[in-house]
Amino acid sequence: MLAADANWHRHDLVVVGGDFNTVTDRGIRALGRTLRQAGLERVSMAPSYRRGGRDLMLDHVFARGFTGATSGVVAGTTASDHAPVWVELDPPRDGDLEDDADTGCRRRHRRRFR
Repeated sequence: MLAADANWHRHDLVVVGGDFNTVTDRGIRALGRTLRQAGLERVSMAPSYRRGGRDLMLDHVFARGFTGATSGVVAGTTASDHAPVWVELDPPRDGDLEDDADTGCRRRHRRRFR
């Protein structure tokens, strides 16, 4: 539903993140598949929740249009039962952008992730 409803094809730089409560490996794979179909790649990889001695990836960040990403979690916080997920995205380089005559916006024309 999320991937089908979004007008992501109109935007070159997109970030989607949140608590998807993906408890199982199957759920994580299904979420990744769905958002890849919308042209997004997972840019967060750290577990954000610990239960029963297991580290779980419940919170995720996906992006499109950036040249690379670094991610992690903030340990030791008590504001939530989940650790906050952070992502640092590398913007496209100037050579990756071109002017869009229709909108006047700078648009990315190559896609690269590290």
